[in-house]
Amino acid sequence: MISHTIHLISLTQAIRLSKIEQNIVNSRKARQQGGSHGVGSKGLLLTFLAQQSPIFQDFHNIN
Repeated sequence: MISHTIHLISLTQAIRLSKIEQNIVNSRKARQQGGSHGVGSKGLLLTFLAQQSPIFQDFHNIN
């Protein structure tokens, strides 16, 4: 029973690692195909996150 549990844990860890590796591969492919689009997406994300920040909202309300 203990060895069966260890095997399941190892299998779960292997699946997680496989998913992480696949995410890395997919993101690298997207960056290569997207060219400069990746930078624009990051900028858009940062802009969105900044707008959620109370500091940015206070500054925006002043103007």
